[in-house]
Amino acid sequence: MARRILSKTKKILLMLENIKDLFNFVVMIYVIMYIIAERHYRKYRLKSKSIYDAFSRVGNFQRMVYVSDVNCINQLRMDRYTFNKLCSMIRTSGRLRDTRNVCVDEMVAMFLNILAHHKKNRVIQDKFLRSGETISRYFNAVLEAVLCLQGQLLKSPEPVAENSTDERWKFFKNCLGALDGTYIRVHVPEVDKPRYRTRKNEIATNVLGVCSQDMQFIYVLPGWEGSAADSRVLRDAISRRHGLRVPHGHYYLVDAGYPNGEGFLAPYRGQRYHLNDWREGHQPTSAEEFFNMKHSSARNVIERCFGLLKLRWAILRSPSFFPVKTQCRIITACCLLHNLIRREMAIDPLEHQLPNQFEDDNHDDDDDIISSIDSSEQWNNWRRDLATTMMSSENSTRRTRRKQSEQPSHNWTPREDVALVEALTEICVGGYWKVDNGFRSGYLGKLEQIIEQKLPNCGLKANPHIESRLKTLKKQTLAIYDMLSNSSGFSWNHEEKMVVCEKQVFDDWVKVHKDAKGLRMKPFIHYDSLIEAFGRDRANGLGAEGPAEADEDINNENNYADMEENGVDEITVPSPITRTPAQPPSARTRKRARDAYSQCLGDMASTLRSFVDVTKAHLETMQGVLMNEHATSERRGKLVDELMKIEGINDYDVIEAAAAIIGDDSKIDLLFSLPDNLKSQWIHKLLGR
Repeated sequence: MARRILSKTKKILLMLENIKDLFNFVVMIYVIMYIIAERHYRKYRLKSKSIYDAFSRVGNFQRMVYVSDVNCINQLRMDRYTFNKLCSMIRTSGRLRDTRNVCVDEMVAMFLNILAHHKKNRVIQDKFLRSGETISRYFNAVLEAVLCLQGQLLKSPEPVAENSTDERWKFFKNCLGALDGTYIRVHVPEVDKPRYRTRKNEIATNVLGVCSQDMQFIYVLPGWEGSAADSRVLRDAISRRHGLRVPHGHYYLVDAGYPNGEGFLAPYRGQRYHLNDWREGHQPTSAEEFFNMKHSSARNVIERCFGLLKLRWAILRSPSFFPVKTQCRIITACCLLHNLIRREMAIDPLEHQLPNQFEDDNHDDDDDIISSIDSSEQWNNWRRDLATTMMSSENSTRRTRRKQSEQPSHNWTPREDVALVEALTEICVGGYWKVDNGFRSGYLGKLEQIIEQKLPNCGLKANPHIESRLKTLKKQTLAIYDMLSNSSGFSWNHEEKMVVCEKQVFDDWVKVHKDAKGLRMKPFIHYDSLIEAFGRDRANGLGAEGPAEADEDINNENNYADMEENGVDEITVPSPITRTPAQPPSARTRKRARDAYSQCLGDMASTLRSFVDVTKAHLETMQGVLMNEHATSERRGKLVDELMKIEGINDYDVIEAAAAIIGDDSKIDLLFSLPDNLKSQWIHKLLGR
């Protein structure tokens, strides 16, 4: 029996040794594969797979761009001359260079094709025979290069001359152009959707555009949330460091949504204005209507400019899946490229499609239109009933207004303000009444019920008391929010609950933001509660970025990347006027790609090394246990011989002691460790004698 146990243990130990040798061999194979893969990547990764692929790419690119102007316009929205002009500008001023595998012309062609047709990355892969990573890399590189051309591509404003003969503009001397806002749909994170939701329930960014008389952009500011009003975006544009500048004595034409003030000429309200109102031979009957007609005719240039921009670049007609910051920069790049096309191309092939977009679609089927007119008693009765209804409604409205005007004004007490704020907080926490950018219809009645429970017989009604007070509180809350979030020099005193700032800073702020008047050093104890109700979905314009600001930001990012590569710890932001030449983006990107690949392989080797260490530790533990068992087995085989050597016990005692010890390894170890003079005493004690 002892020989069989010994033989089996040795076989197990031998098998473990073979497993360790095999495992070391596998590890060595993995290390060799890692070295070969890394060398192969560094040597062959950036090379074309075959000569046939390289020639296919060149031939496909030549057919797409350089065969004819018609084909080039269909694919890239510009003719060959303008395309070459753009590539030359990007090489000289855009800090973009040819790489070993891709030339600047192909980079720009991929970029323009994505903007013009809004195709997915996979479609562009098949079209240009490039990988998705290559397309994504050079799309962002060309985007940055185009934004760096903003100083050359933005139109310098030129006022209308005194001797102008243009029928649209000759009445508006010293006018620089027109401005307006437009919505461009974007994809944003779920948490930001309330701020980007427009009145039409679309998720979009509010883009401010300023154009000249020849439909070229002078200034563009994308990035404001769709819930922001046009006038608020304009105030932000004129207050920026690189914002819109309007010299004294000059002005822009704006619509009725903007205030009529110095530098911005708005039409008369309450008078006919839109071009559709002057069709079919209608003529103005007053000076105000004549002014509005000429104003609308001239200001329509910005509407046409936006229409042509979206018609040219399909990426602006539907939301893209780029980050919000990239989407806003794409909008700016489209405006810059629009200017280049208008400047370099003698005839814009898309402009003839604009009139159809700005006419009312009043064409219906012949069966649904009235083809004759005759006197009808039925129609007379309908007209009489309609007039009676209108008169009754007007009389009812007048009586209601008269009753409201006769009611004395209500002076709100601090106790009533506390009850109103608590009621407003309660319906906000409930979740049903609070929706994106406001409240559900009927929330004023709910507030009236809650306040009545808190303050019985207070007499506060939803209209006009609660509605008027909420309007005042909301205006003050948002005015404080804008001061604290969008401007420097303001701070909030949490103990006194008031805005703290220098008087001069506050006076300068109030000149543009009238709602903030009187809020300096004035306690507003309900600000923290009201900001949760009114300010959570408030547009803040933090993502808004003009062309000059985008160029400056890109320049700083490139300088930061260069300093990181050169091991520079201290970073000094350069002046926006001074631009240091940067290393071609492709070289930096290639280096980052190689580093990322090496890091991936290093992580794999590290994981494999950890696995080897853990496995080796387990094998050593198993080997120690088996060796201990092997030694115990050898002692078990020598147990009877060892008992026979002990004096004072007979053969029967040897058999009885062996039977008691053989099943317990600890007793076997104790027997062999005891001195000879103690073994006899221990055996007698074990046998109970």
